[in-house]
Amino acid sequence: MNNYAVITGGAVHTIGVDFVAGGSGSITTGDTNTSLRMVHCTVAYNTSDDDAKSGITFANGSATTGPHFNIYNSIVVSADDVSKKALNFANSNANDVINNILGGLNSFAAVQDLNNEKGKTATFAGLAGSLSDEGGNTHVIVISGGSNSEDYCSSTTRITLPTSDQRGYTRSVIYDAGAYEIAGVLLNNNKITSENFNIYPNPANEFIHINVDIDIQDVKLYSMLGDLVKDFGQAKILDVSNINSGIYLIKVTDENNKQFIKQVVIE
Repeated sequence: MNNYAVITGGAVHTIGVDFVAGGSGSITTGDTNTSLRMVHCTVAYNTSDDDAKSGITFANGSATTGPHFNIYNSIVVSADDVSKKALNFANSNANDVINNILGGLNSFAAVQDLNNEKGKTATFAGLAGSLSDEGGNTHVIVISGGSNSEDYCSSTTRITLPTSDQRGYTRSVIYDAGAYEIAGVLLNNNKITSENFNIYPNPANEFIHINVDIDIQDVKLYSMLGDLVKDFGQAKILDVSNINSGIYLIKVTDENNKQFIKQVVIE
């Protein structure tokens, strides 16, 4: 999950894990095995009736079995009350927690705890209280100039970081925390419009057809974490019968290097 922002007044986004053995619909034997990696994400202003679950929490698992959790260069905070736990590590196997500004925490026990501000608020992070149009393709939760989030991500991570922010703007030499980069420069806004790009069926289980009125240079399928799953070349009919069930992104590039990304469900 890269360059992703969530702002809401209530619970949002349930991320499921495998059922343990013996459970209804079990798909694994023994331990849970789901992994969640958050990179340059902003989660703010969430609330719940249970103050221990006012942001991100894990439904089941343990510190040894997972779900496996890594978070880098991100902001996860509530408003100005750190008694509301913005990130509840209970039931998770937390490994890397690096370069983050985090609100109230519960059961924090990361293997690698590096350059994190903990027990902080949205005000500390310099976050705006609503989504804003700052150019690019999506609205963002803005951080203010000179705030604690600006030029914050100074520690080295062991992963490849995205070089652009949520809007598609370049990140500076020292990255800002969260999904928004102050003073970034727009890299590429040559997106194929949805009017001349369509995929079907969606959901799909055997083949995906691409309906587009331009010459395709390349088609790639990515996981929601940004990992390349398959390169289909110039094909307009994609065989996905051997792809694991889940949610994916299809990126189409034309001969002029214009691109469009569309989400697809494979069953």
